[in-house]
Amino acid sequence: MSKTVWEGIYAKSVLEIDPHPEISRIVELFKKENLRRILDLGSGAGRHTVYLADKGFDVYGLDSAPTGLAHTIRALSERGLAAHLTLHDMAALPYDDEYFDAVISVQVIHHNRLEVIRNTVEEISRVLKERG
Repeated sequence: MSKTVWEGIYAKSVLEIDPHPEISRIVELFKKENLRRILDLGSGAGRHTVYLADKGFDVYGLDSAPTGLAHTIRALSERGLAAHLTLHDMAALPYDDEYFDAVISVQVIHHNRLEVIRNTVEEISRVLKERG
């Protein structure tokens, strides 16, 4: 995989290490709806992957920046947590159809060109279970 813009950013510094303020409300919804397998699309440095793993979810983090994923691995390890991490582009997800109960993507998708955004939304629809 070629070096991405995000890899360049993460190589300089890690961004946004605190979870988004609304993630706790999302977790409550996931628990209420009994959603277990969650994809953090564009997981970056792992702020939501780690948070969700800590709350007991089966979390998958996907990002195109190796440095971001390395930070996630360290953060998970420091807390004794586990998650499934994948280095990959979000416009062609490497998962089976209807695999995830939920997908989150916080401040990520809109950074792409329109065609990549369309492909990403189609991929999210493909990997998300019905009523996910």
